[in-house]
Amino acid sequence: MDEGTSAVDIKIGARLQQAEPSLSQRMGRTIAAREICALVRERFDVPLSPSTYSLLRSDRRSPTVQQLVALARIFEVSPEFLLGEMSLEGAGGVRWARRTPALSPSRTRFAVALERLLGGAEFDSELCTELGLVTDRFDTEDGREKLEWELGRLAQSAVFLGVAQLNVGRQAVDHELSEQVRKVLVEDPFTPQHLSNRLKVTVLRSPVHSSFRDGGHIGPLLVGNYGLEVLADYLQANAHVSHIGLAGGFHVASLVHQVGLGELLWPERIYRIYPLTIEPFSKQNALADALVGELCHRVGALLGSESVHGHSLRAFGYLTDDGDVVLRSRSVTSVLDQITDVDVAVLGVGDSLTPNGSLQRVLAMQGYKLANPERAVADVCLNPIDENGERLSLRQTSKNIDQLIGIDPDQLRRMSLVDKNKLVLLLATGARKARSARAIVRGGFVNHVLCDHILARAILALKD
Repeated sequence: MDEGTSAVDIKIGARLQQAEPSLSQRMGRTIAAREICALVRERFDVPLSPSTYSLLRSDRRSPTVQQLVALARIFEVSPEFLLGEMSLEGAGGVRWARRTPALSPSRTRFAVALERLLGGAEFDSELCTELGLVTDRFDTEDGREKLEWELGRLAQSAVFLGVAQLNVGRQAVDHELSEQVRKVLVEDPFTPQHLSNRLKVTVLRSPVHSSFRDGGHIGPLLVGNYGLEVLADYLQANAHVSHIGLAGGFHVASLVHQVGLGELLWPERIYRIYPLTIEPFSKQNALADALVGELCHRVGALLGSESVHGHSLRAFGYLTDDGDVVLRSRSVTSVLDQITDVDVAVLGVGDSLTPNGSLQRVLAMQGYKLANPERAVADVCLNPIDENGERLSLRQTSKNIDQLIGIDPDQLRRMSLVDKNKLVLLLATGARKARSARAIVRGGFVNHVLCDHILARAILALKD
């Protein structure tokens, strides 16, 4: 094959430029392009001239397979590293790329689902058929809803399994819509006055076609990905910050699952990470304790295990779905005392309260009954609130447990309204979260709302 022949149009210029400094460091001197080409020719007998290398480096030519493999070995990287941006696509700030060029059929399905959704494909039976979904349900409202959820699950899997990489940049922020939502929230008569100057709203535009009623269920991927950038900006601007709290839930999990799939811009320091709650569930995988463990593992792999310390509440007590509880109250108290030091809290919108929501059912098993359940619209770290952000009381109906374990929501209010340079970040998407998200802001529990445009427009459409 001639050195100018390429079977696939790919660009590796940026990755070559990233790899060059490491090669120079190993060689003990700055290595020139002609020397790189000489190494390729001498070690692997692959034609490569300095002029061709210059074209590869500036993305004006694609490499041959032989050149790709030889360069990967010279730079001591995998061919996948050089191919990382091979299928980079997208516009409006949301871009994606397949991380692995050769995939099994099942994993190809994941990548295709993500590409179709982010590429603006219309939600129709043809798309469902392409992705191997049964389309006989497409003509019913309930069937379409389930099919959309299945499509979103496939796309989510592409990112969480590392099949594809997502990059939500600042260009994805809809500044006009962000300001409209912020204005509506701060001018709301129930929103605390002290929050008016502190509240920030960031709305992300989703490229998913409008025929998807719930945005293809990939809103959590988008806000989770951009949430890492929000955290990076906050950590870089506040050199003293090292204590981070995580609540449970799928939106927070979407943020944690994407750590390490792209570049982590957190400054190097020792981080302490805490769960904000110990959820009264034993059969879910997005619990705060589990997310703390995963975040510590991922950050530790990138910054060094000595750079991150995780703290668990579940080790000191476990609330099962059957209502069995064993707690070491002194140990739990010591961890709760440390939670008071958190500088940043990341939480989602808990809205499974009314009237037959999963949280109410499990709370009842744990010996609690929610007063005025018809008024509940959300929970803040397991604390129920009403439409106006007021906390609703929980009555204990048995002596099974002494308390719901987690951060005091009044601490969240102090962080949001009073304490200087504290961040309480709310991740939320989807129209059905509108009243719940507004209630959390009305309660003054957060000072930064990161959401998708679907939720943003739903908040603007609220009438009361």
